[in-house]
Parts: sequence; C-alpha cells; structure tokens
Amino acid sequence: MALDALKTEIDGYRAKAIAEISQYRELHDKLKTDPSLTPLGKQEVLADAHRLVTESVAKIQKQEETAIATKAESLQRSLVARIGTSGGDLVAMRDAEERADRLEDDKDAMRTIERAIRSDDRPLAHAVIRKANESGWADVVNKAAEAYPSAGEAIRDAAALHRYTTDIREGFVRAATYSVGDAPRFRG
Repeated sequence: MALDALKTEIDGYRAKAIAEISQYRELHDKLKTDPSLTPLGKQEVLADAHRLVTESVAKIQKQEETAIATKAESLQRSLVARIGTSGGDLVAMRDAEERADRLEDDKDAMRTIERAIRSDDRPLAHAVIRKANESGWADVVNKAAEAYPSAGEAIRDAAALHRYTTDIREGFVRAATYSVGDAPRFRG
C-alpha cells in the first residue's frame, strides 16, 4: 500500500513528540528533588520548559497534519490523472460534484457509480468516489477500484487515508500523543 511511507513518516513525528514530552517529564521529576531551587524557582523553570515543549509539540503535530494533507491532495491529483479529465470537463466536474454531494446512501451511490462506469462519465465517477470515501461506502469504493484498475490503488489509498483521519480511535491516539498537559505546580 502506498500509505506505508506516510505511516512511517507519521510514526516518526509521533516518536519525536513523545520523546520531547518525556524529556519535559524527566525535568519535572528532577526538579522535585532539586534542593538548589525554591518552590517558586522550580515553578518558573517548569513553566518555561512547559511553554517550550508545548510550542515544539504543536509544531510537530502541524508537520503531521501537513503530511496527511499533502498525501490526500496527491491522491486526488492521481485519481484525476488516472481516471481522466480534460479542460472541457471542468463544467462536467462541477456538475458531477454537486450531483455526488446529493447522494444520501451507499445504494444510491452504487447505482450512480455503475451508471458512470457504463457511460464512461469519468467526472461523475471521480465525484462519486470522493463522496464514497468521505461517507465510508466501501462497496462503492471497491466497485470503482475494479472498474478503473489503473486507479485502484489510489482509490483504495484515498479511502484508507480518509478513514485514518476520521476514525475516532485514531483521533484519541493523535490527541494523546500530542498532549503535553498542564504544567504541574510545586508546593512550598
């Protein structure tokens, strides 16, 4: 799957964020037993470290988000190139997008993709694939991948990437990975 490289890149960003948060927590633990600082001094050092790690982790998270958005855009361009459009298809693409946006369920989408395939209406096929990816209609995605074998991998990757970015469990993992938490307080 073409998303393996993206997953490796994301894993790298997350490992970097986890390492920075771990260093911050180690500093906190060391400050607890540091006799050379007052509680107020410890709090000031910790507040500065918290600000720095929070900014750093936010930048790393932004890198992950950018990598995902770049891959999604690349997959969409690949789909357009592989399924095919031309300059004259711009109006057809707009109309197809509007039609796809009105699809309400996977049965309606399946009928529409089958018609688009039969009539070689590539703008409509592309629009239905996008809608199916957004809506999680796996049968429609698979039908399109079978009909357009040269675009099959890109179609399936676009669906997998969409699921990855919208899956609630993955959202929790992402939130936990990039969460520094509040700066702990030292009591005097």
